[in-house]
Amino acid sequence: MILNSPKVPLTNKIIIDEDRLIDLIDHIRQDLPSEFRHAQEICGQRDALMAEAQRESEGLRSNAERDRMRMVSETEIYRQAQQEADRLIRDAHIQIHEQQQSADQYADEVLAELETKIGRALQTIKNGRSQLAGTRS
Repeated sequence: MILNSPKVPLTNKIIIDEDRLIDLIDHIRQDLPSEFRHAQEICGQRDALMAEAQRESEGLRSNAERDRMRMVSETEIYRQAQQEADRLIRDAHIQIHEQQQSADQYADEVLAELETKIGRALQTIKNGRSQLAGTRS
């Protein structure tokens, strides 16, 4: 409309048909609200998508953190179990060593007592033989 309008001679101005301009302005006024509504709908959709993406992101982050904590916990449980197993094995070796020492000591005491008794029995035998030899002579 502006490009096709006649120019006022010796000026930089144009002549515009008032009715056509008013019709054009009315048409723009009618179209703008629907365009604004459409733009608002698009913004609303964008906001909804961003909120959904944020929720999904938080969910993924939460799941990843939960999985990480579970794995750390499982690793910690495994480490503690391994430490406990190592401690039990060390304690068992110590206990076996102590029991072996106790058994050796007990065996030595029994053998010492047996040696003493056998020594007395041997002395009794020698004494008996000496008496027999003294009665024969």
